[in-house]
Amino acid sequence: MHDSDEYCPGLACFELLGRKWTPQIVWALLEGPRRFSSLLGAVPGLSDKMLTRRLAELEAAGIVTRAQYAEIPPRVEYALTPAGAALRGVIAEMERWSTGHAGALPAAPTRSRSR
Repeated sequence: MHDSDEYCPGLACFELLGRKWTPQIVWALLEGPRRFSSLLGAVPGLSDKMLTRRLAELEAAGIVTRAQYAEIPPRVEYALTPAGAALRGVIAEMERWSTGHAGALPAAPTRSRSR
């Protein structure tokens, strides 16, 4: 147990991965670099605005890189940094835990994707 004034290194990871959509975005990028539209399609229910926000946060945190190519039409790809790729085990463990403890979790709402 930690004193409330004591820094907990794990808290930074919880704060990052605890943001809505972040684990799903990282999970999608574990397959390799993706364009914005590909990421949007890989995470049902995620809006353009929220994907833009989360990608900017992940880039600022050093988890994601953004590569812009001077092509017509312009092409932008997002990829995990080595630090981002190292989250594979963390996210896989979260999935394993969730699967094994499904009864302890609230039911996930089902939403259709509309745009």
